[in-house]
Amino acid sequence: MKYSFLIVSAISVFNLNISMSQWIIQTLPPASGKSLSMDFAGEDHGIVCGGFIDFSSYGRASYTTNRGADWYSASVPDSAKFFYSVKFSNAGTAYMGGTFQPSVKNKLTSENPEGSEWKAFFLKSANYGKDWIGIYSKDLT
Repeated sequence: MKYSFLIVSAISVFNLNISMSQWIIQTLPPASGKSLSMDFAGEDHGIVCGGFIDFSSYGRASYTTNRGADWYSASVPDSAKFFYSVKFSNAGTAYMGGTFQPSVKNKLTSENPEGSEWKAFFLKSANYGKDWIGIYSKDLT
């Protein structure tokens, strides 16, 4: 009985070490904000998106072409926005969704927790997340 417990414990520790060895710390570009969503198309191409929780800056998206060894800032249309989700639909095409305010003066703050003029939007990338174009926008008010 003692030996079987010892063998099971040794196998469990060995398997834990193998599974933990697959995680590698990655560094996103400076001023990326909080990352909320990530998706990969195959092993090499990935996208991560998010922004700044206090809405003090623009949303951010980053992409990788080498399994996450290097991350680059994606080219997204300028506006006061926050990205919530990103998903590849096929090898090179991805979609990203979020919210924005057409008027920065109405931005969400602690004094104005409701915000105003918020809109939902969707963006599309046809080159693995490097460049994005707007494809849909809708009022949320």
